[in-house]
Amino acid sequence: MAVIAVAALLLLGLALRMGTIRELRLSSDEMAGRDPAIESFAQVSAVVLAAVVALLLTAYAYRLGRARAARWVVLGAAAAPVAVFVFPDAGPSSGTRTSLVLLLGIFAVAGGALAGRHAARMLPWDAIGVVVAVAATPLTWPVVRAELPSADTVGPVLVAVGLGLAFGSGIVLVTGPAETAPIGAAGTMNGRAVGSRVVGPAGDSTASPTAADAPAVAWVGEPTGGRTRHASVNGAGVLVLGPAALMLCATALAPVVLSSQVRGLTEQDPSFTLPLFTTVGAVLLALLFGFARAVDRLRRDLRAEAAAS
Repeated sequence: MAVIAVAALLLLGLALRMGTIRELRLSSDEMAGRDPAIESFAQVSAVVLAAVVALLLTAYAYRLGRARAARWVVLGAAAAPVAVFVFPDAGPSSGTRTSLVLLLGIFAVAGGALAGRHAARMLPWDAIGVVVAVAATPLTWPVVRAELPSADTVGPVLVAVGLGLAFGSGIVLVTGPAETAPIGAAGTMNGRAVGSRVVGPAGDSTASPTAADAPAVAWVGEPTGGRTRHASVNGAGVLVLGPAALMLCATALAPVVLSSQVRGLTEQDPSFTLPLFTTVGAVLLALLFGFARAVDRLRRDLRAEAAAS
């Protein structure tokens, strides 16, 4: 339902954007040519729509699965400009180059999955992959390919490797087991002793709840011996949000790409705007990674203090 609502909002925004651009062009005095202000508005409005879509889906994903789910949605949104601009702009492709791009992309997905499984706490692999992809974007521009013939192969290969690394680590991150608050060395759970005898105020001893008595499902943020409700119920929904963000943001940015392909490279060309959109996504991925690490460190410190007391 959240994806449907955001998609409807995007369609409404695109309709308003087209109507506004049409009215501006009809009222413009420069009927013989294109008004730079109108063209700039057309480009910026599309990027704003994509940003709004990404923020709405990211906020909803964070509500479902905290930072790891939000990173998955941001990754999908950050990859959208590459999907709609880099590969279509790469020109005709030979069978050898296509096979090389696909093969190295698959290897990158496998490597990203291994990094996400065994070294997820070391580096934000999704952000690194996005940075590699956006850094290789200039190699796919027609002007660069005309000067450097090797860029025809190097550019798409680096983009595929970067996206493969990002999505390989991202899919492992979002589908991995949810972290739960384990029972500490002192056998505490929710601030109470588990499996021990507790002496009451009258001196009688009663058994405290055991781990088996703890509910298997708890509300988000409540530590128990089982899973959290968002992990058990909304896992599939979180998984869908990433591709949904990619498709919706690509739809929002498609008019900018089509316009650039019609009129060629100009000062307002999205060759710079769309990579900037992806770069902002990479920065958000790194910030979410750092935020999650800080929260985990704080939780460990609190558990250690509770166990020591």
